[in-house]
Amino acid sequence: MYFSPRTICCPAAPAALRFTHSPTTWYLWRLRRHQFFFCGAFGATGEGCLNTSGTGATLTASGDANTAADSFSLAVAGAPANKPGIFFQGTNQLNNPVGDGILCSNSSLRYDVNFTDANGETSQTGFGANATAGGSLNYQYWFRDPANACGAGGFNFTNGWAVTWN
Repeated sequence: MYFSPRTICCPAAPAALRFTHSPTTWYLWRLRRHQFFFCGAFGATGEGCLNTSGTGATLTASGDANTAADSFSLAVAGAPANKPGIFFQGTNQLNNPVGDGILCSNSSLRYDVNFTDANGETSQTGFGANATAGGSLNYQYWFRDPANACGAGGFNFTNGWAVTWN
């Protein structure tokens, strides 16, 4: 690998912050009061928020992020089985509670809809066609999760990745 991807926006919270009277819970309650619902079901470090698979979905990267010889690939694991989703890229990093998860990047480009398999996994290549050498882009995967106990919109996200293209 010739790129240095780094995971961004991993919403895991220490156990000490998950108690009823913590500042985090108060913040999440305020969001709920203002219609920006987020249930605080944090996944483990490096995962998105918990989903109906029982874990948070993870986004991992492999290959070479080189616009001339692109072998860069993103893979999702731990998402609900047989659900539609979308890989997307953006230029800005965010940390916004949306639906049942955390939106880590704006969405300046969405890729075609694809479905997770029976194991809750999917992957995609071809990101270099929309990248510029020397440019930094952020990636994330959005997926449907209508049975999530949070009930905040029926969708969730993986963690995010920041990649500088060669």
